[in-house]
Amino acid sequence: RFGALGPRHWDVPRRAVDAIDAKSDLYALLADLGVRVEALQIAAPPSWYHPGRAATVTLGPNPLASFGELHPSVLEAFDIELPVVAFEFDLEALPRPKAKAGKARPPLEAWPFPPADRDFAFLVDADLPAEDLLKVIRSADRRLVREVRLFDVYAGPGVPEGKKSLAVTVRLQAQDHTLSEGEIEGVAHHIIEAARSRLGAELRG
Repeated sequence: RFGALGPRHWDVPRRAVDAIDAKSDLYALLADLGVRVEALQIAAPPSWYHPGRAATVTLGPNPLASFGELHPSVLEAFDIELPVVAFEFDLEALPRPKAKAGKARPPLEAWPFPPADRDFAFLVDADLPAEDLLKVIRSADRRLVREVRLFDVYAGPGVPEGKKSLAVTVRLQAQDHTLSEGEIEGVAHHIIEAARSRLGAELRG
């Protein structure tokens, strides 16, 4: 991918594609291929990716895929003058699908009730992998936390030295009812407490 994302609108600036977009594309594809994306780990990327804006994805000890922004030297070699993000994965490293007793598909899982999105910004140690925070949030309430997405990483003025800010959107949804404000606040409390007790994270602002 390259270029800008977002609709053209006078009040909504478009943004350049980044490593998070490449990761989202990769994880969506791996999920469709039957990979349990919540079990994936993050490691250092290959040399043809930007070292600060890319990663390798492992499943257990085995490298499975890589994603992120291509290294400037690669772009220069191909006379590309703007950032490019990409992903790749090893077909041979994909886990083999389990044998099924029959050909019938499992019943469609319906989610007829509306989701509720909540944003959180946590102060964490600068060397903490963002994926560690995402895993803790997912485990805070496995029944109601449908999706966790990292949308901002910041370190600079306003953030203590040795710390960084990780901002995430958490989607909450129940399969059998519309969530009440009390339920949403309860899950939010569990998320904040889990991040604090397990990672030493503090809610920012």
